[in-house]
Amino acid sequence: MIAYIEAGKNEILKKVEPCSLMCYTCSGFNDGVICESAKALLKIMCNRNKLAVIARAEAEKRYNGKLNNCAPNIQNIVALFPKWSVDEANGLWCAAFVYHCVILAGFEIPVRPKESSCSLAGCVAWEEWAQADTRIECHSGNDNVFQPTAGDIVLFDRVFNNTDHDHMGIVLENYDDYIITAEGNVENVSRILERKKNSHIRAYIRIPDNFSY
Repeated sequence: MIAYIEAGKNEILKKVEPCSLMCYTCSGFNDGVICESAKALLKIMCNRNKLAVIARAEAEKRYNGKLNNCAPNIQNIVALFPKWSVDEANGLWCAAFVYHCVILAGFEIPVRPKESSCSLAGCVAWEEWAQADTRIECHSGNDNVFQPTAGDIVLFDRVFNNTDHDHMGIVLENYDDYIITAEGNVENVSRILERKKNSHIRAYIRIPDNFSY
C-alpha cells in the first residue's frame, strides 16, 4: 500500500507542478489552501488514518470562536457552509470542525447529504446520514463488541447542554476505558481530549476508506 501511494504521488507530481505552499501531503500545512497536486494525491490517500492525523493537527492549531482575549479564527471552517456566518456559528461549530477535517482528508461528502434533515454543521445530520446510507457504519455507544479506531467519528449526548446530539469529535486513539479525541468547540476552542466510554457516547460513525458520496 505504501509503495502504491508513493508511486501515485510521483506520477501526480510529474503531471502537476507542485506549488511552493506546504500542505498535509508534504511536510506542513497552509491554513486550508490545498494545491492541485495535493488535491489529486488526497484522492488516493483518502482514509481514516489520514483523517485522524489531520484532525489531531487541526485541533492543535487551537481554532476558536469569539473569546474575550482574541478574535475568532474559524472562518475557514464556517466558509464550508455558505448560509452560515462566524457570528451564527459561534459556540456551535463542533460538527463543522469534523466536516472541515473530513474534507481536508479528501473524503467527498456534500454539505447536506440527502439523507439528512439539515447540513452537516448539525450533529444530528451525521447520525441521520450514517443510519440511512448503507455504505456507512453506525454503531451504538452501548455496543460492547465494536471497537472504535483512529478516524472514526464519535457522537455525544448531554456533554454540554443536557440534550441529545449536543457534541461530536473524531477518534484519535482507543483504549479499554476511554478514547482520545480531536474536537472543535470545547468551550469555543478546538482541543485534544480524553473521553471516558460511558453513557455520554451516543454512537460511532465509520466512513469507509476512499469514500465518495
